Amino acid sequence: KNYITEVEIRSVNNPNDKTTIGLSTYLLSPRNVVDMDIKIPDILIPGREEILSATFTNNIDTAFDNLNVFYTSSLFNIEGSLSLKGFEKKEVSVPVTLDPLTTADRYSLSVRVFDQGKIKGSKSSPFVVGLNPNLREVEGIQNRFLQIHIQIIRENEGNTVVSKTVHYPLHFFQYFFITTDPPAEIITINGQKMYQWVFDIPPGDIYRIEIITDYRPLFFMLVGLLFLIGLFFYFKRKEIKIIKQVFKVHVSHEKEGATELKILLHVINKTRKEMYHVKVVDLLPRTLHLETDFGTLKPAKIEEGTTGMRLLWELEKLDSGDERVLTYKI
Repeated sequence: KNYITEVEIRSVNNPNDKTTIGLSTYLLSPRNVVDMDIKIPDILIPGREEILSATFTNNIDTAFDNLNVFYTSSLFNIEGSLSLKGFEKKEVSVPVTLDPLTTADRYSLSVRVFDQGKIKGSKSSPFVVGLNPNLREVEGIQNRFLQIHIQIIRENEGNTVVSKTVHYPLHFFQYFFITTDPPAEIITINGQKMYQWVFDIPPGDIYRIEIITDYRPLFFMLVGLLFLIGLFFYFKRKEIKIIKQVFKVHVSHEKEGATELKILLHVINKTRKEMYHVKVVDLLPRTLHLETDFGTLKPAKIEEGTTGMRLLWELEKLDSGDERVLTYKI
């Protein structure tokens, strides 16, 4: 039965300063009106649905149409309702799913039964929450221009610290272009170079590893090198190309061994621009005799020296890709 007890609280310094409050007291009969038998799995695993079983027994010949049942612990609070006939026994199953991060430890479950605010029975039972080493592993790869981005994620969704080791193969060529965050240890397993990370993950934490292989610096270096090589050959190539050809024209029978030769000088502008005042020089040894047949363009100067003869042509203009042929006979 429910009783109200009045308690008077009075000030020590001022006896006239006082107040009265009512305390509600529940007085139980020597035994519960409703008895309970609670069955809990030996170990509750966080994150997994577990079934709690309670058998309620009505000890009197009075029916209860709407009993309020409270399942209470420091981890959860569940409310339910129950009807019992006189001396009836009834089993009730209660599903419970603990938070995956619930600490492994011993806890207590209290089951109380009320009828219209009056307690009809209560019972407590201990239970154990076990370890839940639940590790989520995710790996992703992104391919970009000359870049490979790998992300390795380990997330502890359990209630205990998880120790983990991650390996990633390392090839010789990659060594110069790969970066990792966090830094990795390099080890050898069966002759294969490997990156290694060893770490602990507390409950609820995430450990991320990023591996980036970037070939872009090599690409830009090669492009720059090819550009410099191209510039080198561009500036080293001859702006004017001259091809010299010699043809036998006539063999004289009057003069033994005398042969008439025709010399062709092909002057080609290999640049992409017009060339002005181009001078072409050809040298003849003193043993050769120069004829006066010079074709369409005669030399601007013919100079004789101690070692031979020097022929000089002057071309006023030579267009890009243009070719002039200078001829003379000896």
